[in-house]
Amino acid sequence: MFGLAKVVAQEYPQLKCRCIDLDSATAPSTLWAEWEAGEEDFQVAYRENVRYVERLEAQTLQAAEPQAVSIRENGVYLVTGGLGDIGLQVAHYLGNKQPVHLCLLARSAFPAREQWAEIVREQPHSALAGQIGQIRSIEDSGSSVEVHTVDVADERTLADVLQTIRQQYGAIHGVFHCAGVAGEGLLINKGRAKIAQVLAPKVVGTWLLDRYTEQDRLDFFVLFSSVTSLLGGLGQADYTAANAYLDAFSDYRQAKGRQSVTINWPAWNDTGMAARYRIQKEASPFCGMHPDKAIGILDAVLRRKLARVIVGELNEAHFQTHRYPLPFAISPEIRSMFARPVAWEPETADATPLAPMLTGRTDHTYSAVETRLAAVWQKVLGIPEANVYQSFQEAGGNSILATSLVKEIEQLYPGRINIATLFAYPSIAKMAEYLENKPSAHETPRKAGESETVPLQDKLSDFLKGNVSMENILDYLDQKEWGEEDE
Repeated sequence: MFGLAKVVAQEYPQLKCRCIDLDSATAPSTLWAEWEAGEEDFQVAYRENVRYVERLEAQTLQAAEPQAVSIRENGVYLVTGGLGDIGLQVAHYLGNKQPVHLCLLARSAFPAREQWAEIVREQPHSALAGQIGQIRSIEDSGSSVEVHTVDVADERTLADVLQTIRQQYGAIHGVFHCAGVAGEGLLINKGRAKIAQVLAPKVVGTWLLDRYTEQDRLDFFVLFSSVTSLLGGLGQADYTAANAYLDAFSDYRQAKGRQSVTINWPAWNDTGMAARYRIQKEASPFCGMHPDKAIGILDAVLRRKLARVIVGELNEAHFQTHRYPLPFAISPEIRSMFARPVAWEPETADATPLAPMLTGRTDHTYSAVETRLAAVWQKVLGIPEANVYQSFQEAGGNSILATSLVKEIEQLYPGRINIATLFAYPSIAKMAEYLENKPSAHETPRKAGESETVPLQDKLSDFLKGNVSMENILDYLDQKEWGEEDE
């Protein structure tokens, strides 16, 4: 929930989210004092009435205590997400360390070996042929590779696969949990099933892997988390929550006397989700990392006694173009790394306003509200003119720009808009009509029983176009005052 809350605050800037962790030895009066103090720290922990906050500090791996555990010759290692780009990189790493037995766990079915030659011959440039080639390359170095089709969140199937592996090799010596599903879309447009799909591999899968390998006394239990769990990200509520679970899980395992480490990775350049979703340089708070460098860091992490490590380099370009409060404190050393003021410091210069250019009506008549909104549309979307009937998405908007647009409109009309409003009234014309009929925080609110003036037909039309969620329609119907115009 702490991970989810980071994104709630980003997608709904008008809401203030804070997370407070209390132990049983902390007095209720301490919580009340924290609440009344009006502190801004996102995440606070109290232990025996002592207050702690998260702070990001620079550390070196060399400072951590070494551990005398290494990859065993003929050891048996599981790699979940084993056919993905990162999973195969990890498999190569293990095979290069020692001749080992690799069990790649993947959700998608993989063809039998008898079919490989034909696939490579008939589809030489396919992703499948590439996976076959990488497996053959690992085997050429002296290791064995088996692919098991299994969803790690499916308890019965996973238990059966692990038992089959033990029957074949005797024991399992390490788990590298690389499986994951990317999150997409703002919370307002996500249902329970979509969120569960993202949580399943990292939350349910991790729990089951821990449970069903307890008998193996693993040398390694390595959880591949993401730097997303530190800062969140628009459209990444479920993915942030899933990775935040991994961040805490290694502490849980170590408290039970079992080896575990969580690694918060930045994007691996041209690899995995970063490649599939075309993540740009400025989109992440951490600089991307070459896969060879990432593997070198993985090797160094396995040699140290760590529960969790965040690897990477802060991306100054991101903090120059994305301005929001950080959910943790920053050490003076990290703050000094930036040559110019960054996102957690206030801006000192005002941007030059754009002259609004509106299109869409033959009579070229536009209201004052539409004119103000057009200027904001042009500024945020970087377009030379704004069509009052074109939706935000059609004009080039996305989840990242949505929050920027809401913040800009909020400055013009305080307390009258949020992310949900933007998706319910996605064009300048619809948004202007909404704002003209919604009282400001300083005006008399609508009387009880009065409903929005947006016609039901328009609402349903927006829903069919995918511009309005089902939840928004249901809320509208609950609040609607029915009249003759709706019949």
